[in-house]
Amino acid sequence: MREKEGADQTLLLVIAADQGMCGNYNGRVCRLAHSLVDEELEQAREVLLITKGLKAQEYFEKKTDLPIAVKLNWRSEGVSLEDADELLALILEFYEKEEVGSVQAAYTAFYSPVRREPEAIKILPIQLELETSDLATEREWFYEPEIFPIVEELVPTYLRVQVYDLLLESYASEQAARMMAMEDAADRAEKVLVELHAQYNKVRRELVTIDLLGILSAAQVLKKETAAKMGF
Repeated sequence: MREKEGADQTLLLVIAADQGMCGNYNGRVCRLAHSLVDEELEQAREVLLITKGLKAQEYFEKKTDLPIAVKLNWRSEGVSLEDADELLALILEFYEKEEVGSVQAAYTAFYSPVRREPEAIKILPIQLELETSDLATEREWFYEPEIFPIVEELVPTYLRVQVYDLLLESYASEQAARMMAMEDAADRAEKVLVELHAQYNKVRRELVTIDLLGILSAAQVLKKETAAKMGF
């Protein structure tokens, strides 16, 4: 919870998808992360990247010259607590270095299948919003058990839940975006099929008409030749 003095590096976690075909899901969160990188660089702070998802990796390899410290992909089964624990351990490993002063994350918050917003949060140092109340004016607090055992248990749990929530919301947003994209693609495909069917019928009618005209013309020629042979 304490700011590091003299630290000149920021660790940025970017969470996107491994695959496309999900509308603008990957592009929006990657552009948000890119803007965060620009802000850090303007303040003369170096940026270390951790990408979760192949599309985030491809974006920063193509759009920037920043090295990617760690490249992570998604498991086929989705999200598990083990993924959150591994990612948190990796983040803490970087944060324990003296030059890393903060850890931020760019992810997509899930509100509903049709509303998904890319957002940025600071993971470390921990920032808690405290509400003012009459209790806040008390000079002394008593904890049971002692405050340090409570903090030692709550802080890791808080971070674990936060990282797990980032992965869950990002994964849910990806699946919702893919569902909406596939639904739109199916509607467009159905519209194209209707147009192609109408065009097919039109061409078929024209071909049938041409064949009938050919038959009628051949019949007229045959009729004239027959009449000429019979002397009519």
